[in-house]
Amino acid sequence: MGTEKYGWDSVTRIKARVIIRPLNPHNGGEVKPNCWAINGRVFEFTYGWRMGEDDPYPNEIAWTPPLRYYNDGDWPNTAPSWIASGDLEIIEEY
Repeated sequence: MGTEKYGWDSVTRIKARVIIRPLNPHNGGEVKPNCWAINGRVFEFTYGWRMGEDDPYPNEIAWTPPLRYYNDGDWPNTAPSWIASGDLEIIEEY
């Protein structure tokens, strides 16, 4: 594994429960309403990227749902295409 716990050369997949924070802790903005459709649900996620200082959730990891959730209808069409690591409770790492 690399120096980072999560990344393309280390842990790239997780199983996690979505726990949406009501406000963005970095800028105090309200969470978009489409996020609530997946709140409390458990999904697998794939590592996306580490967000930079100018991103909505600085220094957090963006995790993306596998395409099969879209194809199976488990991921609501209105849900976001990525989730910040602070909104996830990790259950298992792969």
